[in-house]
Amino acid sequence: GNLVAEVNKVDGDIVFTNRYNAKETSVSIEAKKKLEGKKLEADMFRFEIVDKSGNVVSEGKNDKEGNIKFSPINYTKVGTYNYKVREVKGNLEGISYDDHVFGVQVIVTDDGKGNLVAEVNKVDGDIVFTNKYNAKETSVSIEAEKNLIGKELKADMFKFEIVDESGNVVSEGKNDKDGKIIFNEIKYTEAGTYNYKVREVKGNLEGISYDTKTFNVKVIVTDDGEGNLLAKVEKDQDIVFNNEYNAKA
Repeated sequence: GNLVAEVNKVDGDIVFTNRYNAKETSVSIEAKKKLEGKKLEADMFRFEIVDKSGNVVSEGKNDKEGNIKFSPINYTKVGTYNYKVREVKGNLEGISYDDHVFGVQVIVTDDGKGNLVAEVNKVDGDIVFTNKYNAKETSVSIEAEKNLIGKELKADMFKFEIVDESGNVVSEGKNDKDGKIIFNEIKYTEAGTYNYKVREVKGNLEGISYDTKTFNVKVIVTDDGEGNLLAKVEKDQDIVFNNEYNAKA
C-alpha cells in the first residue's frame, strides 16, 4: 500500500556554475607642458607612456594651455602596472626637448561589486615637461667707404669704429687699398632694435685732415619663429669718410 518515488537525473548531476567578472576600467594619466621663449600651440609636442617591457600603451599631445591629453589605458584584470611617461623628441627648430622620464604606477583592485577600480600613483610627482626655445644667433657686417684726396690710399691707413647708444665700441675696422672699410661682425642673440654710430678714429698721420662726421645705423633683429634670428641693417645714407692730404708748405 505504499507509493515509491524514484528520481532519475536525466542530464546527470545538477550543478549550476556562476562566473564573476568585474567590469573593465580605464585611466587617463594627466601631465603638463611648458614652453619658454615662444608661444605654445596645440599639438606642438608629442608624448608617450610605455610599460615595463617598453611597449607604448598610450600617446598624447599638448593643447594650447599646456595640458597633455593621453589616450585612456584600459584594464580587465586586478594588478599593479608600472609605466614611464616621456616626451617624443621632435625636430622643431630652436627647441630643446625635455628628456625627463616620469614613473607612474596604476593599482587596479576589485571592489567586489562588479567593478574594477584603478588608482594612479605618480611616483615622481607631478608630470611636467619643460621645453625652451632659443633662436640661433645672427650677425651683421656694416659696410663703409674711405676716400683719400691728395695721396695714394694704402691698406690699414685709417681706423674706424662703431659704438652703441652707451658709447661702447662694438666693432672696429680698417680700410683696404681700394677704400672699402671692413668692420668686425656684430653678433646678436636676442631680437630687438640696435642703434649705432659709425665714426673715424682720429690718427696722427702728417698732413691728413680727418673726417669728423658720424653716421647713424640701425640694426633690426627679428625672430622668424623657426629657430633663426634675422638682422636687417638700415642706414640714413651711405657711409663714406673723406680725408684730404695737404703737404706742409
